Amino acid sequence: MKSISRRDFLIRSGLATASALTPSFWLKGLVKMNSADEFGYFEREFGLNDKLFERVLAAALSKGSDYADLYFEHTVSTSIVLEDGKVSRAVSEVSLGVGIRAVKGDQVGYGFTQELTEKAMLAAASVATTIASGAANKPASRFEVPVLPNYYPLDRLLTSVPLAQKLPLVQKVNELCFQLSPFVIKVNATYFDQQKRVLIVTSDGVKAEDLQPRNYLAASVVAEKNGRRERAGWNLGGRHDFSFYNEAVIKEVAQKAVERTLILFEAVQPPAGEIPVVLGPGVTGILLHEAIGHGMEADFNRKKLSTYSTMLGKKVAESFVTIVDDGTNPNLPGSLSGEDHTTPRQTTVDVACGLFTLKINERGGGGGGGGG
Repeated sequence: MKSISRRDFLIRSGLATASALTPSFWLKGLVKMNSADEFGYFEREFGLNDKLFERVLAAALSKGSDYADLYFEHTVSTSIVLEDGKVSRAVSEVSLGVGIRAVKGDQVGYGFTQELTEKAMLAAASVATTIASGAANKPASRFEVPVLPNYYPLDRLLTSVPLAQKLPLVQKVNELCFQLSPFVIKVNATYFDQQKRVLIVTSDGVKAEDLQPRNYLAASVVAEKNGRRERAGWNLGGRHDFSFYNEAVIKEVAQKAVERTLILFEAVQPPAGEIPVVLGPGVTGILLHEAIGHGMEADFNRKKLSTYSTMLGKKVAESFVTIVDDGTNPNLPGSLSGEDHTTPRQTTVDVACGLFTLKINERGGGGGGGGG
């Protein structure tokens, strides 16, 4: 297997201190990563191959596990924070590793290593397989690549965009917030992006790869009026190409952040007691997820651990309530190419007209927890 030195890894990954984040550094170090949708990234960059995958999976099945999989991840992220008109933080981070999972019935064993060598991966597999005790099983000798949709295509890798093109985003947001109102006294502007590559190889013969972007532009505003101070903010992002962050997006982030801060000066104390409340989109989905969503997750229902596990087809809400978990919306954070990176995502109706309708497959997939 091809080895990679720590120095070469750092260069390829783009790991550096803020002072070293120059355009020439990024372009020089990441020239081999400029194809946004080319399959086989981990094999090319880290010398992995199907025979190695087979050996590691065999080790994870060596004590009788029913199923095993390998989850490789390489993530590069950048964040820029502008405070009081100056860059207070500019950081690039990188993570690399593989998680090895062995499943025996409802038991799950797990091992992890940040070193992508055969020795390290076999050691992690030996940890994962300790949950089982029996005759060895064999993994598939060939791996099929599933055809998955791409809900977040990139015209240009985020890691190939130099810092010089990202910094103006926070500078413009900062300037615009101050221009929008004389009451604004402080602005924090943030840009963040993350480029995650994953590779999943399963013992039943599936090899799936994905390139997942995630990014946002945000502003936090403090305003002062008649001796009273208020704070609010706004952010906009998702799984976007860098070209998403145009003048219109910059303007929207600044306007919403300032508007949401200024309106707080008009806020009054609500009356005591129960009153009707209208919830808008956004945070409402989080409230729904935390209140009932976890109980609707498929694994809890498959194991009969959820309140809802005996309520399929029964009333769990008013008839006007329908809850849909949709992981197929382009460029949204909750969307992924695959349910488990190997099966195409779908739209799941958890509750239809007040009735619990979640259906799960034999591995517990199919429910996203009512947060969509």
